[in-house]
Amino acid sequence: TLPALLDAVHFSATSRGIIDGCYRNSLSSSTRSTLPDLSRIRISVVDANSGQPIPDATLRIWNRPNPGPMGGQERTVVATGTPGVFEFNWTADSSFTPLNDWDNGKLLKAFASGYQPKAQWEWIYDAQRVKTVDNSDVWEITVALDPVP
Repeated sequence: TLPALLDAVHFSATSRGIIDGCYRNSLSSSTRSTLPDLSRIRISVVDANSGQPIPDATLRIWNRPNPGPMGGQERTVVATGTPGVFEFNWTADSSFTPLNDWDNGKLLKAFASGYQPKAQWEWIYDAQRVKTVDNSDVWEITVALDPVP
C-alpha cells in the first residue's frame, strides 16, 4: 500500500534538506543555491587524540581523476594565519559546476612530523549537507592525524 511504502522509504538528511528547502523555487534557479561558499572552504589538520591543530601540518589536494583537463591535477591550498588551518577554493581552477560527475570529489592528503599521513575524500554532496541541513555557508573540514606509534 502507499502508506506502507511511504513509511518504508526514507531520504537522507541532505535530500530532505533540498526537498524541504526553497531551493527549487528560489529566485536563483542555480543548483549552487544548495551549496555553501565554495571559495573559502576551511580545512583543519588536527591531532586525532587531542583535537588540537597541528602547527607544522602540510595539506595537499587533488581533483578526482577524470578524463577532462583538470583530472588528477593538484589544487592550490592556502595556509591561513592559524597554524594547522588551510583554505581551499573548490572551483578556482575550473569553469565547471561542482555538481557533475567529474568535479564532485577531492582527495585531501595531510602530513606532519610525528604523525601518520592521512588521505581522505571529500565530496560536493557533503557541502550540500552543510548548506541544507546545517544551514551554514561555511564548509569546515577536519583531517585528524594519528601520532606515530
